[in-house]
Amino acid sequence: EQYEGGNLTAHDTLQMLDFLVQRVYDSTGHHAQTPYACEVSGLAKLDCHSSNGNTTATGPLGTHTPIRSVNLAGLFVPAVWATGGTELSLEQAMAWYGPNDFEQMKKLGLNAVQITVPTAAFTRVSEEGEKLHQALTQLLTTGPIQAGLQTILVLQSTGDEVDAVVAAAKYCKEHHKQVLGLTLPNNMNVDTNALIAAIRVQAPTVPLFVPLNEGDLTTVNGEFD
Repeated sequence: EQYEGGNLTAHDTLQMLDFLVQRVYDSTGHHAQTPYACEVSGLAKLDCHSSNGNTTATGPLGTHTPIRSVNLAGLFVPAVWATGGTELSLEQAMAWYGPNDFEQMKKLGLNAVQITVPTAAFTRVSEEGEKLHQALTQLLTTGPIQAGLQTILVLQSTGDEVDAVVAAAKYCKEHHKQVLGLTLPNNMNVDTNALIAAIRVQAPTVPLFVPLNEGDLTTVNGEFD
């Protein structure tokens, strides 16, 4: 906001961002002993009580297992900064990351990847959507899972597509062995509680992630009040 208002230069903005990230990292316990001391579960954590009110819901990977993931940018949604300056075709996307890449991710301590996918891949009402659906399914069964990595699907919506989001959640349920959870779109003008209620009819147990402040992820495993 300050940058867009002309109050900060690009250089000053980057310096400020670096300062804030470094302060968060330095304030995290045990950061000197492990590079993974500061990660999703430490920065954004929401404890939700179960329906009986006696226990606290666990995370998708278990009680004390943090999610350590990386974005596979540019596969199904263009991200030219990550793909050599050009948009990938579906054929190129399927070969962009290979078995060695996923093995290296696993060796670095990652346990998941995030893939941004248009909702068209789940409605399948167009030829493009059907091709996306087939490509995603092939990637899930032959890609990250072979190295022991699970996948978080990050939905990209073009509008208030409740039915499409519900279809995506149902897809995650059907592919639960490969899919860790679903990140809801951040550009829908829909009540979050109503959206999650609609999802739970078709996918009662699929872990959901709700984007807050255009990027922060908070796990939602319990009921909303």
